[in-house]
Amino acid sequence: GKTLSDDTINAIIKRLQPKHRDLTFLIEDMDTKRHDPAELRAGLLSHYRQKYQDVELRAVVTIDNNAFDFAVAHREELFPDVPLVFCGYNGFQPSILDGIDGVTGVAEAVEFESTIRVALALHPQTTHLAVVSDTTPTGRELSEEFRQFAKRLPQSLQIVELANLTALDLKTKLSSLPRSSVVLRFCFFRDANGQSFRIDEQVDLIMAAGLPVYDFWDEAIGDGYVGGYVVTGESQGQMVATMLERILAGESPENIEVVDRSPNIPVFDKRQLLRTGADLSRLPPNSVLLFDEAPFWQRHQRLLIGFGIAFLVLFGLAVFFAVLSVQRKRHADALSHEEQKLRATLQSIGEGVVTTNPQGEVENLNSIAQRWAGVPPEEAHGRPMDEVFQIAVGSTDAGRRSFSSSAELPPPTSGGLRTSSGDDLPIVLTAGPISLPQGSKRGTGIVFRDMTRENQLQQEMEQVRRLDALGQLAGGVAHDFNNMLGGIVGAAEVLRDELADHKMNEFPKLILDSAHGAAELTVQLLSFARKQPVSRKHQHFHPIVNETIAVLKRTIDPRIEIEYRPEAKADVIHGDETLLKSCLLNLGINASHAMPSGGTLTFTTNEVRLTAEDCAESSFDLNQGRHIEVRVEDSGVGIDPDVMKRIFEPFFTTKRNGKGTGLGLAAVFGTVQQHDGSVAVQSTPGCGTTFTIRLPLSAQPANQPKNLDKAVNGEGVILVVDDQPLLRRMATKNLNVLGYEVLTASNGLEALEIYQREQRRIDVVLLDMIMPKMNGRDCFVELKRLDPQVRVIATSGFYSQDDFQEITRLGLSHHLTKPYRRAELSRVVHQAIQATA
Repeated sequence: GKTLSDDTINAIIKRLQPKHRDLTFLIEDMDTKRHDPAELRAGLLSHYRQKYQDVELRAVVTIDNNAFDFAVAHREELFPDVPLVFCGYNGFQPSILDGIDGVTGVAEAVEFESTIRVALALHPQTTHLAVVSDTTPTGRELSEEFRQFAKRLPQSLQIVELANLTALDLKTKLSSLPRSSVVLRFCFFRDANGQSFRIDEQVDLIMAAGLPVYDFWDEAIGDGYVGGYVVTGESQGQMVATMLERILAGESPENIEVVDRSPNIPVFDKRQLLRTGADLSRLPPNSVLLFDEAPFWQRHQRLLIGFGIAFLVLFGLAVFFAVLSVQRKRHADALSHEEQKLRATLQSIGEGVVTTNPQGEVENLNSIAQRWAGVPPEEAHGRPMDEVFQIAVGSTDAGRRSFSSSAELPPPTSGGLRTSSGDDLPIVLTAGPISLPQGSKRGTGIVFRDMTRENQLQQEMEQVRRLDALGQLAGGVAHDFNNMLGGIVGAAEVLRDELADHKMNEFPKLILDSAHGAAELTVQLLSFARKQPVSRKHQHFHPIVNETIAVLKRTIDPRIEIEYRPEAKADVIHGDETLLKSCLLNLGINASHAMPSGGTLTFTTNEVRLTAEDCAESSFDLNQGRHIEVRVEDSGVGIDPDVMKRIFEPFFTTKRNGKGTGLGLAAVFGTVQQHDGSVAVQSTPGCGTTFTIRLPLSAQPANQPKNLDKAVNGEGVILVVDDQPLLRRMATKNLNVLGYEVLTASNGLEALEIYQREQRRIDVVLLDMIMPKMNGRDCFVELKRLDPQVRVIATSGFYSQDDFQEITRLGLSHHLTKPYRRAELSRVVHQAIQATA
């Protein structure tokens, strides 16, 4: 069951068996990886002594250190003078064979240097190198070899040896490593308690920490490990088989040179390279890349199998009916038996199947077709096809025509079937002739497939594409819009300073407040499209409800009375204020539409405690504990039960065209999910509707509100990199006011030139992420190469969650979202200068 050993054995047998058919291959699994060899030695010796005392052996092959040591120690007793070929031996030294005759083999040399070099190239931010090993002979040999090699590694790279540990200790220590760690797996067949582990169990244990794991054997690549310069059982087996061929031909093992370095090759799992953020361009040129893009037949395997099965079913039916016709003429007494077989076949098919005679009259139909027709088989038999089934074929309503069994159709053909219950069922119909051997037509075989589920999936995919398009549009709008707002905010703050003592000093503040409101609208759009990280903080929930009600009072029909009952004593949550306001506002506006003649809209909060059973019964991913519950109740017309089933679907709306987008309640659903909560709706037509939202309460106190207008002065040199002249000008002006000297660059290439020239003077780089020629991400990487201690503040009018996570992994610790105000800029610059790079 050990993949490396199995591959070695299979390679030997595959090579030798065709040429030496008289050979018998005897295989003994010692199982010393899972059990202490010392405990097994006496039993194995007794077993082998008895088993092989009368067996004439041509050669003995050992795989791994334990097998070789055992064979050498008991060779004279078990198989004296028999040639011995070893492989898979770690830590081989020529002196091991001193005084031993008739021995040759292939050493297993681990490629420490090559594997570690490629791992550090693929993960340049690596700070810790963890080595997983056990106390088996192989583990001890590899650990000792590695200690000698580790002396040549950079001193900045921290080595963490994880050997002779229990499984729990190993898992704990791996989980405590920083995310900038890389793991080397030597072996972990037994832990400190003697518990044994298969290869797949080792993978589950070592991969639990989520770190990139490099290996020196190919047996676990594909199950989670990244790869490396690996030993393969196939290559070891092929080299051993070559030596055995020479021995079987009469050559002495002493004349066959020991291969002291195994042919290791670079093998990598592309999925794990992408998961760990590795740069594929840095792979060795001769690398074997597993799980690359699959060929067409694999990517569409299900579809091809489906078409193949449909074709085989139709072909089988045609052949079966033809044979049945011949048998009827030749063997009238066997007709009943064949008809029973046909009925059984038809009933087992998962599609609607009908057969007709040459006149288009129904002869047989299976249970699915019978259910759709709404008549028993005896009533359908002999009736024309178009009387039993109302089928129209054609790709569009305008182009559809009635179907008769005599029609010639290129299969498959789309259409519609009116069922006995009155439903219009979308189908794909295939019709083919059933012919006699002489070529005359015996009838028609018709198969129609229910396409309801496929059409639903198609509609869902269309919704996904529309949402994705909305997200792309939102990202593009946000970037340009926030850049424009950045210029407005900067100019307004300059005006505020200049007009501090002027009678018109209130207008710059109005501009700043309006720009702040516009930025919040952009955040709402991006958050709904899932294109921007949620900005969550610990805050009180009741003020959010109060502010939402204040907005509703100014916007909805004044005939609607709004009541607020804040009955929850605890209200601190961890949430995004803008998203939660938008969520409650959507519910309030929806409720107002349900009360066209006025009514009562009530917001009520309560504290509830969810048990484990409550969480298990919910369709949301909830955690047990204290939650705040807010109920939004209206006295409106209520919701129809059919509408209730789809109420949270994106783009689903009951309003007339142009009166609604169908996104409001979908946004409510998404916001609640992002906040680890739940939403439910109860409604009775004519009696109003209640939406109930539950959000987890936070055990931490609410964050203290920041003074957005309080700036922090400083000194130093700031390099401002932005492709927008107005934003460079505003950033320069604000930084000058704060006491900083400013250098500017209009793109990433220009910024690198300035930083190379002025590196000693520059304290912080204010770097825009989206620029022509060289974007902010690439510029940041090059700056880190020039100066690992560089302090960078990323700025952008729009950045996605994936972009933010990637730049953070590369080492970025400070960022500003446009538009930003002078005070916010001052605080982030001050933090960056004070931080230790």
